[in-house]
Amino acid sequence: MANIHERIAEEFAAREDELIELHRELVRIPTINTGDGVSAQESRLTSLAAGWLKARAGIDSRELEGVPGRANLIAEAGEGPRTILWMSHSDVVPVGDESAWQYPPFSAEMAEGRIWGRGSNDCKMMVAAQIFALACLKKLGINGKIRLAVGADEETGGEHGFGYLADKHGELLKADLSICEGGGSSLGRMGGDLPINIVSAGDKGKYVVEFRARGAGGHASSPWGRENPLLLLTRLVERIQKWDAPLSFKSPILKYAREWAELKEPVGPKNIDKALRRIEKKNPSLANSLRGQTRNTFTPTMFQSGVVNNVLPNEALLTCDVRTLPGNDLKTVRKIAKRLVEGLDGVEFAVIADCPPSVSNWDPRLGEIFENAAARALGKPIAIVPTWCIGATDARYVRGLGTPVYGFQLIHPDADRTRLGIHCIDESIEARMLLPCALAIAHFAAEYFGE
Repeated sequence: MANIHERIAEEFAAREDELIELHRELVRIPTINTGDGVSAQESRLTSLAAGWLKARAGIDSRELEGVPGRANLIAEAGEGPRTILWMSHSDVVPVGDESAWQYPPFSAEMAEGRIWGRGSNDCKMMVAAQIFALACLKKLGINGKIRLAVGADEETGGEHGFGYLADKHGELLKADLSICEGGGSSLGRMGGDLPINIVSAGDKGKYVVEFRARGAGGHASSPWGRENPLLLLTRLVERIQKWDAPLSFKSPILKYAREWAELKEPVGPKNIDKALRRIEKKNPSLANSLRGQTRNTFTPTMFQSGVVNNVLPNEALLTCDVRTLPGNDLKTVRKIAKRLVEGLDGVEFAVIADCPPSVSNWDPRLGEIFENAAARALGKPIAIVPTWCIGATDARYVRGLGTPVYGFQLIHPDADRTRLGIHCIDESIEARMLLPCALAIAHFAAEYFGE
């Protein structure tokens, strides 16, 4: 009799068309999250997903709403001594100018071997892979329990999604281990023949800081002797640009950077710039990720000022996106902001959004299971390296309950990385990427439960 991994490979391959069509159905649902608290209406997607699981696998689901119309889907399959939690989210960011899209953003058009549409990558690829894998494993049987949680509201902080679940239904998020987005992407081959993909073991924190300056205003034709709040904040922007963030070398990926940069010594304060320059020549996106994993960032993103052209503004507002490494918290952010406004009389700041960093322990044996799962999914050897996600995911809510979380949305190493952008115009994925993504989490579960 074939072993569980052979049966997974056969069953999933035979049903690949189901997976592709499920993904397209999910993309067609415009769960656009504008941040207004109600717009995404994710219940449209959870209703479809619940019906699909019931019809294809006899799996019952729960749709839990913190806000009407914004359901979170919970479904389970399997029994055993261990539990894995699969996490994903159903909302998507706005599409912007629809006329700029090659195909309508919610058409899920199949063209050029790709599925086009907002959310096709982030995060409905993961949603489809998890729903499909849960149904297949229910049929095959597995020595453990898999709980699926598809959350709402991730794109604007998760208050109505995993935040609500953690607060009101925390027992559903407790597991031996959880897998979510935020990892799985390919680093290419980095000078060798072996493809390298990542698993995220931590997330940077995300904070929003507002700086406000005020003045008396006046006629723009006579600016002398008057404080212009706009100019005051431009001086602040210059300070932020010159701010020298302290370096940290705790991210687990840095132990591999030495080899990638072809250095004799481990990457540290004395050679980090040299290492990044060398890596950037091979893989610019990796170099930027390493920059983000070695320092906190403070980035101006929005300026608001004035009412009409001929009036000096009496108020100006600068909004900054702040990302902090694990080990830094709200106190760190306030300390940095306070230092930046020193001597700028009339400038005040406030932290208006607080999403702390989180991290899970990394066990080399766990890395082997991820590596084996990816190799089985792709049908060829692959290296897996641990990293920290420089963005933010829902993992923090689940880590806060004691469940270790790892980002592992496997991206095929041969996929065209120049067309894998998220939150962009013409978001799309290659249709062939779906099956390896689903296979990877299924093979991981089979080996993890078999330990």
